[in-house]
Amino acid sequence: MIIDNSPDEKLHHIIDGVYIGSQDSALNIAGLNECKITHILNVATGIRNAFPDQYKYLNIELLDVPETNIYKVFTRTNEFIQQAVADNGRVLIHCNAGISRSASIALAYLLGIHRIKYEDAYKLLKTARSNIKPNDGFVKQLKQYAAEIAQTNENNSLSIDDINRAVNDESCDI
Repeated sequence: MIIDNSPDEKLHHIIDGVYIGSQDSALNIAGLNECKITHILNVATGIRNAFPDQYKYLNIELLDVPETNIYKVFTRTNEFIQQAVADNGRVLIHCNAGISRSASIALAYLLGIHRIKYEDAYKLLKTARSNIKPNDGFVKQLKQYAAEIAQTNENNSLSIDDINRAVNDESCDI
């Protein structure tokens, strides 16, 4: 087994105004500035806000275990992200490794706000950050969330092609 302890400072662009990363990316002031981040959604455990005077933060400590009820925070996190984007801001969503919790929050945003089908949302996020892997419990909750949204919006789901056409490339190279 190989353990990679190198810093993971890159901010990965998902969709207009929304980025995903690890705890290292939340400390990367050059990258945050380059990507014009205004808001940081921190769902890590034990990671304090590094720049509280420079960014608007939402902190929700979540354990990365299948038993964690992540579903209960989707409304709150979606509102935070949506409000930031509506105000022409940009949001970094991060946890410790940027693989499970932050990916789940980003997926919930794509499902709940953009009405993207689960499989398409997952592909979009995987393209942005190839090492995402929400834990099995989070996947189950996300699929339940997607099913509930689908019931209320049968004909309003967007495809990955619709999203790709609508997304501006806001990538940063830092």
